[in-house]
Amino acid sequence: MPKTYTVRREEELLTLLHPHYGFHLLGQFAEATTASEAARRMGESASKISYHVGKLQELGLLEAAEGEGRGQKLQAVATRFVLAPDLLPLLSSETVRPLLTALTEAFLTSASREEADPAREYVLMDLARDAATSLAPDWQTERRGVLVQQFRLPRERYAALMTDLQQRLQREVDTASDDKQGGWHTVALIGFPGMLLPMSDKQQ
Repeated sequence: MPKTYTVRREEELLTLLHPHYGFHLLGQFAEATTASEAARRMGESASKISYHVGKLQELGLLEAAEGEGRGQKLQAVATRFVLAPDLLPLLSSETVRPLLTALTEAFLTSASREEADPAREYVLMDLARDAATSLAPDWQTERRGVLVQQFRLPRERYAALMTDLQQRLQREVDTASDDKQGGWHTVALIGFPGMLLPMSDKQQ
């Protein structure tokens, strides 16, 4: 069972939600390692991340593992972080926005590195009521894409759908962790009640 840490302070939450120096930095210390090694993995200098490493230590999210001095190893206090119920109201658009912005920028950067296949017919949009609003990715040949679906579902079916998708992704994570041959891929699962764009009362 993973060791769990309950986030109970606003400062902890805001620090962890930082897209680069929050969970991403803390994740470098899932196993005991030095700050220098963590910086190397992130492609940054140790001096650049030193403040943020110190902040994670100050908040009690990082702790000393073994060794002393410059070679001291640090480790995250847990492998799973859960949010205390009284902090749920803080998960507003302003706290989540930096993560979504970083995700968008990373996607666009990835997109700029690949060339579209001129032989493929790209469906830009489909106005059918139940169609996907997307660039219709062909996952067999493409490694990136956006797929947005909007449809009516009872709340319990929506919850079951999102849970199934999350569990499916987790199974892939669990089985892929030892595959050194594969390249890194990012999959983002986003769901919310309502529609992407506002609709009139009649359309709703």
